[in-house]
Amino acid sequence: MSNRPFKTFTFKSTGVTVIVPPVSVINLQNKFMRNYPPPPPPMVEVDMGDGVELQENTSDPAWIEELKNHQNEIGLKVMQAVNLRVAFRQVLTDDQKKEVESFRQMIGDTEELPDDDRLLWFDEIASGDDVELGELAQFASGLGDPQAEGVNLEVNNFRSAVQK
Repeated sequence: MSNRPFKTFTFKSTGVTVIVPPVSVINLQNKFMRNYPPPPPPMVEVDMGDGVELQENTSDPAWIEELKNHQNEIGLKVMQAVNLRVAFRQVLTDDQKKEVESFRQMIGDTEELPDDDRLLWFDEIASGDDVELGELAQFASGLGDPQAEGVNLEVNNFRSAVQK
């Protein structure tokens, strides 16, 4: 078992508190970038005067749009990975297990639900809105950055010589 520190995060909209492990967003981004590399730019023929040469066209509007979409997909995958790490860290109480069972009965076979009760509880019962899930991801990734607390203290305690 890991000695990593855990903190808690409370969703304001649901009032539910979850256990939050530290998560390295950079490591997750690197993993996803290795598995899902960005699309290569299109090649164009360029007349160099003494012959034609193929070069990457990084100004191609369609490729720029494709690259933006790729970056958004990586960001979404990272967010999902952070939430999964939080969800699977939960230890459900008997009452929470009853909530999950009640939710499964209520939904029936109208939706495909996760098999793991922790994931179902996190996604359907504990989680707040998208803004709160973003705050949770930032909170978890802040736990993964050993310098974040010191940087935040410096920023919050900064005294400017400029008068307001």
